[in-house]
Amino acid sequence: MKWQDIIFTRLFWIVSIVGSIVLSIVANLLTPYVSAFITRHLHARRSGLRNKQIKRREQVIALQLNVTRRMSAKLDAIFNLLGAMTLLLLCLLMLFVTMSNKLLEAQSIFILLIVLVALLAVAALLKSGADAMSLALTADRREAALNGFCKLHGNAAPTDEVRQFEDDWDLREFGVNSKNVGDE
Repeated sequence: MKWQDIIFTRLFWIVSIVGSIVLSIVANLLTPYVSAFITRHLHARRSGLRNKQIKRREQVIALQLNVTRRMSAKLDAIFNLLGAMTLLLLCLLMLFVTMSNKLLEAQSIFILLIVLVALLAVAALLKSGADAMSLALTADRREAALNGFCKLHGNAAPTDEVRQFEDDWDLREFGVNSKNVGDE
C-alpha cells in the first residue's frame, strides 16, 4: 500500500474528523487566554485602540452638541450609501454585459478589471457612510439617554449627577469617559 492510498481508507477519515473536532474545541477554549495574553503584552495595540475610543467619543460629543452638523453627517452618510449602491448596480450591469460576450477576450478582462476597481470604491463608500451614520446615531442615542435622565430626575438635576450619568454611559458605550481620557 502506497502512502497515497491511505486517503481512501475509512480509518483515515474517522481519525481526521475526530481530530479536527478535538482541535477546534481546544482552539476555541484557548482563544480567550491567548487573546488576553496578546492584549496584555502589546501596549501599542492597547494604546491604539484607546486612542480610537477617545477619538470616537469626542466625535460623538461634537455631533451631539451640534444638531445641524449631526443632520449633515446623516445626509452625507445616506449620500455615500446611495452612491455606493449606484456604483454596485453599475458594476453588476458591466459584469452582466461582460458575461454575455466571450469571457476571455481582452476587452472583457479590461472591463472585469474596471469592475474590480469600482467594487473597491464601493467598499470604501459603504464603510465611510456606515461610519458616519454610526457616529450620528450614537450621538442621537447619547442625547436621548441624557434627555431621559433629565426627565427622570427633573431638569434641575445636579450637575455632578448629570456628569456621572454621562461618564457611566460613555464608559459603557466607548470604554472611556471624561475621568480616564487623560490616563495613559
